[in-house]
Amino acid sequence: GNFLNNKNEYYPKAVYDAIHLLHELYDLKIPIYVTENGTFDGENIQRDPQTGMLMDNDRIKYVRGFLEWLEKAMEEGFDVRGYYLWSLMDNFEWSGGMSMKFGLMENDFETQERKWKKSAYWYQDVIKNRGLKD
Repeated sequence: GNFLNNKNEYYPKAVYDAIHLLHELYDLKIPIYVTENGTFDGENIQRDPQTGMLMDNDRIKYVRGFLEWLEKAMEEGFDVRGYYLWSLMDNFEWSGGMSMKFGLMENDFETQERKWKKSAYWYQDVIKNRGLKD
């Protein structure tokens, strides 16, 4: 479906469509940087029972989808130079306070302890490999 959960629409092709629209409507030929893209943990996030790590599989699916469509645009010759994932750590979100967790790293707001989520390890591999691998 088009939804990761009942509060967050998931349509990663939107980034590809937007690049094409900008090119077709405005003949845009400047470098493209996606400066803020990501999603929150979701309501059904689970912890690994052995390690305690948050298994944010929806975030991995979300980011992978956007990166796949950006890769397709690049293969077509569009000058995509950067992608900035939102966000490194859980933080205060204007619309959700501290209840919506957007970070690759879990932040305990009381103790300030930070732990890697599954998506942080996955994204580390994406960066190390300079792209997605199947």
